Amino acid sequence: NDLNITAKKVVNIGEIGSMAKLDIDTDRLENNGALLFGNNDENKLTIKENTQNTGIINSLGKLEINTQDFENKGQIASIKDLKINSKNFTNNEDSLIFSNENVKFDLKNDFLNKGEIYSGKNIDIKALGAVTNNTATISAQNNIDINAKKITNIGKVEKKNPTIERKSALDSDTNITEKQREEAKKYFQELVNRKNNEKGIENPGRYTEGSYLFKDFKAEWIEKVKSNDVSKLSYITADNNISLTSKEDILNEEGNILANNDITITAPKVINRNSTRDVDIKIGWKAPIYEVTYTEGHDYGGEHEGHNGSGGGGHSSTSPVGTEEYIGKTTQTIGADKASKIAAGKNLTINAQKVGNGFKDNETNDIKNKNTVINKVNLAENNVNIDNVNLNRKKIEDKKVIDTKDYIFIPKGDKGLFKINKNESNKPGFSYLIETNIKYIDKSMFLGSDYFFKRIGFNPDKNIRLLGDSFYETRLINRAVLEGTGRRYLGAYKSDKEQMQALYDNAVSEQEDLNLSMGIALTKEQIARLKKDIIWYVEEEVKGQKVLVPKVYLTRNTLSKLKDNTISLEAGENLNITANEISNAGDITAKKVDLKIDNLVNKSSSENLATINADNINIEAKKSLSNIGSTIKANENIKISANKVENISTHHINTNIVEIKKDNFENAASIEAGNNIEIKAKKSYKYGC
Repeated sequence: NDLNITAKKVVNIGEIGSMAKLDIDTDRLENNGALLFGNNDENKLTIKENTQNTGIINSLGKLEINTQDFENKGQIASIKDLKINSKNFTNNEDSLIFSNENVKFDLKNDFLNKGEIYSGKNIDIKALGAVTNNTATISAQNNIDINAKKITNIGKVEKKNPTIERKSALDSDTNITEKQREEAKKYFQELVNRKNNEKGIENPGRYTEGSYLFKDFKAEWIEKVKSNDVSKLSYITADNNISLTSKEDILNEEGNILANNDITITAPKVINRNSTRDVDIKIGWKAPIYEVTYTEGHDYGGEHEGHNGSGGGGHSSTSPVGTEEYIGKTTQTIGADKASKIAAGKNLTINAQKVGNGFKDNETNDIKNKNTVINKVNLAENNVNIDNVNLNRKKIEDKKVIDTKDYIFIPKGDKGLFKINKNESNKPGFSYLIETNIKYIDKSMFLGSDYFFKRIGFNPDKNIRLLGDSFYETRLINRAVLEGTGRRYLGAYKSDKEQMQALYDNAVSEQEDLNLSMGIALTKEQIARLKKDIIWYVEEEVKGQKVLVPKVYLTRNTLSKLKDNTISLEAGENLNITANEISNAGDITAKKVDLKIDNLVNKSSSENLATINADNINIEAKKSLSNIGSTIKANENIKISANKVENISTHHINTNIVEIKKDNFENAASIEAGNNIEIKAKKSYKYGC
C-alpha cells in the first residue's frame, strides 16, 4: 500500500518504507537508517530545511527529492529515474548517488561532488552556480550534460619530498640565467670589496699593491630535482556523449574528461592542465681570489704590456690566495605522475575565447605578455630556454607491465559504489575481496575474472580469493591503462568492455604457448615472447589477504607505439576548436584537426614536447601562429593561413662560464606532412631550423 508521511520532523534510525508509493513531506529530516521507496513513478521526498543524509535512501521506482541545502554522506540509489532539486548539493567522500536509469540535478546555487555519481543512462546537471567534481567520479552509461556558471573537474596531488642531487653545472639541463649569474657576480664583488676595506685599501685595482680581486667565476654544480608527487585524478566519463556548457571558466586539472563518442565544450575559457609547484634548489658558484703585486718600473712611458703607460712604468701581477664559494638559489617547477586529458572517441568540439592545454591559467598568452622580443633564444625574462617542468612520469617501457597494484582503490565504509567483502568462504570456487555495493547494476555490462576462468576452464578445488568483481576489475584495468600509458585504449577498441574481452581472449591463446601458471607473474623471457597484450592474474597481498590481482602485460609492438604521457586534447575522429587564443604545451591529436583562431601558441618546455598531430591539419589564424620548439605534424596534409607564422627552434642557454654559452638546439621546431604543406602568411619567420 501507499505510505504518506507529513511531519515537522522525521528521525529515522531504522527502516521506513513501502513496496508501493512513499511520499514524505517534512520540515526536517535526520536519516541514519534506511528510507525505502517502492515501485512507483511518483515517489517523493520533500524537505523544507537544510538536510544531511548519513543513511540509505533507496527506491525501486522513480524518486524526486526537493530540498534546500542537501549534504549526502550516505547512499541515494534508485532503479529508475532520480531527480534532485535543491539550493546547494554536496556529495561527500565515500558517498554515492546512483540510478540504473537517469540522474538529474536542478540547483539554484552550487554542486559539489567528492564521491561517486553513477547512472545506467544519462546524467543531467544544471546549476546557476558552480559545478565542481573534486577528486571524484561522475560516470554515465549514456550521456552527461552539465550546464553551470562555472565547471571544475579537479584532482588532488599528494606532495612528496622530491629527490634532489647535485649535478655538474656544465652538464645540467636546468637553466642558469643571466640574472642568477649577475647575483653571483655581485656577491663576489662585494666580498673582495670587504676584504680590501678591511685591509685599508682605498682605491683597489690591478695597479694597487695588495688589492684583492676576482678575475672570473663559474657555476660548479646545480641541484637536479626529480618529482615524486603522486596524483589522484578526478573523472567525468560517458559511454556516449558529454556536453559541458559554462558561463565562465571550464577547468580540468589533474582530471580526465572521457567520452566514447563526442565531447562538446562551450565556455569563455577552457583550461586543461596539470598542477605544478616550485621547489627551491641551489647553485654552487666558485671564484678564485687573487692578490695584486705591483712593482714600480723604469722611466719610460707609453702603452706597453705590463706597464701603466704613465711615464714612470710599472709591473702588475696577481697570485691566487684562495677560492670563495657562493650558494645561489633558483626554483625548479615539478608536477605529478599522471596527465590530464580531455578525450573523445569520435569528435571533440570546443567553442571558447581562450583555450589552454598544459598551461597555468596566467600563462595562457605569456609569450605576448612578457618579453615580446622573440628571437632565437630570448622568450621570457628568466627562462631563456623555455620553461622546464619536471614530471614524475613512470616508465612502463622499463617494466613492460602495468602494475595494477599501483591503482588499486580500497573502498571505505559501506555506502559507496564498492565495499569490502568481509565474508571468507571455504567452498571451492571464487570469492571477491571488493564487491559492487549496488545490486541494481547490470553486471552483463562488464567483463571480469569469471569470463576469463570459464574460457580457460579453471575450476579450483578450493576457494580462490580474487581482488574484485567484474565491475571493479573493469574500472581498475581501464584506469590503469589510461593513467599508466596515457592511452585511452591499447588498441582500436571502442569501449572498456571491448578492451577487457580482447585482453582476456589474448591471454587464453598466450597461456598455452608460453606455459603460463595461474598466480605466477610472467618472467622476462615470457614477456619478451608475448605476441599480444594480455591480462594475467598474479597473487598479491592486499589488505592482509592473498588475492589474485589482474596485471596487464604489454608486447614490444605496443610499447614501441607508446608516446610520452602528456596533457592532451584528443579525438578519435575530428577535433575542432574555435577560439580567440589557443596556448598548447601538451598534445593535440585526432584524425583531423581544425583550428579557427586569432592567435595560436604551440610551445614546448625543455622536457615536454608540445605537438599537434593528425592525418590532416587545418589552421586558420587571423593574426599569428607561433610554433616554438614544437611540432605540427600531419600524416597527410597541412593547410595553414595566418597573418604571421613563426617557426622557432629554442636554444639551451647556460651561463656556466664568463660568456653565455649557446648549446645546440634544445627543441627543434618543425611543421611537416606526409603529403602536402600549404602555408599562406603575410609574414613568416624561421629561426634555427
